[in-house]
Amino acid sequence: MELQLKEEEPRLHGWALLPSEGGDYPLVVLCHGIPGGEAVEGDPGYEGLARELATHGFASLFFNLRGTGFSGGEFSLGGWVEDLGRVLDLAFGDGPLGGADKSRVALWGYSGGGAAAILRASCDRRPAAVVSMAAPDGLDALVPRDGVREFIRHCRTVGIITCAERPDLEERVWKDIIENRPVDRVHALSPTPLLIVHGTEDETVPKACAERLFLAAEEPKKLVLVERGRHRLRLNPTATAAALSWLRSTLFTG
Repeated sequence: MELQLKEEEPRLHGWALLPSEGGDYPLVVLCHGIPGGEAVEGDPGYEGLARELATHGFASLFFNLRGTGFSGGEFSLGGWVEDLGRVLDLAFGDGPLGGADKSRVALWGYSGGGAAAILRASCDRRPAAVVSMAAPDGLDALVPRDGVREFIRHCRTVGIITCAERPDLEERVWKDIIENRPVDRVHALSPTPLLIVHGTEDETVPKACAERLFLAAEEPKKLVLVERGRHRLRLNPTATAAALSWLRSTLFTG
């Protein structure tokens, strides 16, 4: 099912994979990361992950967050957190997703999307569980203050920042980064269960980010380190299997 959120800007474009009949199904809201600009041959994308989740009894909902894909707006991590609030409004409404079991709606995010999922759940009690895959404990762990200009250049290259140059752009981006550090807010996620999954050989987000997030989080929490795992854990069967196993035990018997 193709979906659009148009009632306010930016317009968001997304998709849902739902059971053909029946209700009271668990729903996973999938959150993509910051585009890297490098395609992987044969990558089935988030639709592929949604179809795998369907084989385990989960419906899925995934949107292009602002600045990406078919959605409008300009990237900001704080903006992504707002976008997830709008997506949760849809998931908890009586519209096309009215058959979802409202007590079994989970956020599952990768990299920057994992950071946004943690930030959203730290101020929003609706998610029943959060899965964070290869997420930074803060974008400042990857983008120091003197690297903001290069980060903006990357964002322009992949098309998630398209606004005209302005004198305060670097300061605005830096402010967004330091005001939206998951490690500062992850403690407030409790008592929502949190799973953190990270590859031991992540070439983009250091493993130490996951360890700092785990230490800062309150119970219930779990950390899974995937041996020899790289950054793109969506393509790692071991990481996906670990997340699915945890999510099933949390939503079905937790």
